[in-house]
Amino acid sequence: MLFYILSLVVAITILLINGSDILVARDIRLGASFLFVISSFLESFGEEIFVWLFLMGFFINLFVKSSVGIILSIMISSLIWSTNHFIIGILLIKFALIFLLGILWGILMHKKGIESTVIVHGFYNSTAYLFLGGLD
Repeated sequence: MLFYILSLVVAITILLINGSDILVARDIRLGASFLFVISSFLESFGEEIFVWLFLMGFFINLFVKSSVGIILSIMISSLIWSTNHFIIGILLIKFALIFLLGILWGILMHKKGIESTVIVHGFYNSTAYLFLGGLD
């Protein structure tokens, strides 16, 4: 729950940097919203499997599972994950916030497992779309 709340704080910060009015009422259609929520979780599942299970697991094994190795693995995987979310013209502060989000989810993966990161990422994407208006 803490990681989800911290993720939303990062999302709202990105929206405020964009100059978005996060209090504007949205016209949300039930059918489209339901499909978006489902696709959010499916997308999250794919990303989390690749970045946190495969990449982070690879780096942890590469660094022989030491404490420093785990920190480096989270940092490198977060950097790769953040770069995947890079948008042309993005501000450096927004990239740093996305990187921070990756670090949060990397720590969550290390502490609680892949299921937790998929759930938090899925709820994060769904909340960003349904209530915050997206993050673009």
